Amino acid sequence: MPLLSIVTVSVRPDRLDAYEDIVRRVVDRAARIDDRARWHVQQVTFGEAGRLHFVQELSDWAELGRLERTDEVVLRMFGEDEGRPLLASLRACLLGSRRTVSRERPDLGTSAGDTVLPSAMSLVTILRVHPGGGPACETLIQRTAEAIGRVGDPTHLQVYETLIGDGRSYWTVRPIEEISELGEVLPPRDLLLKAFGDEGLRIYRTGLEAVEHVDRQLTVLRPDLSRLD
Repeated sequence: MPLLSIVTVSVRPDRLDAYEDIVRRVVDRAARIDDRARWHVQQVTFGEAGRLHFVQELSDWAELGRLERTDEVVLRMFGEDEGRPLLASLRACLLGSRRTVSRERPDLGTSAGDTVLPSAMSLVTILRVHPGGGPACETLIQRTAEAIGRVGDPTHLQVYETLIGDGRSYWTVRPIEEISELGEVLPPRDLLLKAFGDEGLRIYRTGLEAVEHVDRQLTVLRPDLSRLD
């Protein structure tokens, strides 16, 4: 089962430049020694400021078990003498960090085709459901994806379920290349109403009752902080 390992860091506002400089050093070292580690970084531009998501795609749980921690990767690349001070400088830049594991739910989203690289931007919606609210939330997401196809919406919807972390969370991603594309994205209520009429409103209200909290972010891909193929 394909998985996503995501390390989310909150960076001190006055240390963001220093933090990014250190990450670029790691990326540069990984490229020069052709290291096996791969990741991409999404920066939150609308939402909680100073937040970066380090995303790694894994084929299954066995690969997750073999995944190295950040300190292990840095020490392997730089050695003890150079790596330890580097790690201390990284930690000094952070307000906090959190690691989660998610799986994609293609049964709830739209077909994205063959996506080789992450998109330039993503509209990310995180839904935390009430206990027992999973089925209603899944119906809401699934019917929203169906509505996208019905109304000719140009974007597609990728859906993920958090397995380790907040176990009552789903999150959806709408990849875009330019922020102007958001002008063509209908809010879920309007999208469901346009696609299904009164039934769409019922689906929206029932699904919303199952949701405890919604957070929407706009993220941008940071190739300079990423180690892509």
